[in-house]
Amino acid sequence: MSNPGHTTVVRPERPADIASIRAVNIAAFPTADEADLVDALRADVAAWINGLSYVAERDGVVIGHALLTRSLVDATPVLALAPCAVVPELQGTGVGTAVISALLQAARDRGAEQTVVVLGPRSLLPAVWLHASLQIRHCSTF
Repeated sequence: MSNPGHTTVVRPERPADIASIRAVNIAAFPTADEADLVDALRADVAAWINGLSYVAERDGVVIGHALLTRSLVDATPVLALAPCAVVPELQGTGVGTAVISALLQAARDRGAEQTVVVLGPRSLLPAVWLHASLQIRHCSTF
């Protein structure tokens, strides 16, 4: 993904990205809850999947993040897509789409679970529209 004078690189997170990922989530949401969720998921060995936390980086700065973790729906293994965050000034510019697309492809390439659930409240309807554009079927909101 490029922008005049800027190139955005989408890649798996690195250990050096952890503080930047937290900062992106804090900037993107009204509370630190999503940033805290990322930290908790990273510490949960049953949920965390190395290589399925992706960032978007522009000019060496992390500007977006998306994460897939293990979860269960009833007894069925699924991947949970949440949280997904882009710094406010770049929301709506395709950064989120690029990160989620690369992340979903990485999951496919690894042969990960075939079902991805997207978590989030009804107030995040723009995210529902984004997911639809990525051919993620919307089942319900809460």
